[in-house]
Amino acid sequence: MSDMVSDIVMVARYYSNNQMSYALATVICIGLNLVIQAIMVFSNHPLDRQVKEQAIVWTLIKPGVDAHRVATKAKVQEGDAIDARAEMTGIRVVEMVTESIPGTIIQAMAIVSTGDLSATPVVSLTSSILTTAFISAQISHEWDASEEQRRKDPAFYGYLPSSLKWRGFTLL
Repeated sequence: MSDMVSDIVMVARYYSNNQMSYALATVICIGLNLVIQAIMVFSNHPLDRQVKEQAIVWTLIKPGVDAHRVATKAKVQEGDAIDARAEMTGIRVVEMVTESIPGTIIQAMAIVSTGDLSATPVVSLTSSILTTAFISAQISHEWDASEEQRRKDPAFYGYLPSSLKWRGFTLL
């Protein structure tokens, strides 16, 4: 969420500084992220829940809602194609591939080409980098700490303790 907000701030900044190519590239990344998330939600949930699920995507709260569903071990609802953990993982991968990583590249190119090392672009770039690192670490930890995955393949899953203390340590 903070990465999306910082990207939107940078779009406004690029636009005001007449750097239209960076603004357009960033808007395309944000839009692509949201459209793919909406398609994933459409394919996972039955029609009677589409309005609610699409609203969650388009209000930018999907990652938080998914995290809550996984943390509370929400059951697969009738008509859902995949469980909450799989949906959360897919949404996060889409966010990394379509927004965080491209946003990092776009912002780094803008900084290098303009030499602008003021606080706003540097903070936004840092936010994109940290978001990518956090999401990838969180996906790895979430699947590794899954009791189901540990039962299925104990030789692969279970390299990290599944306590909250270790989760915080791992994500730092």
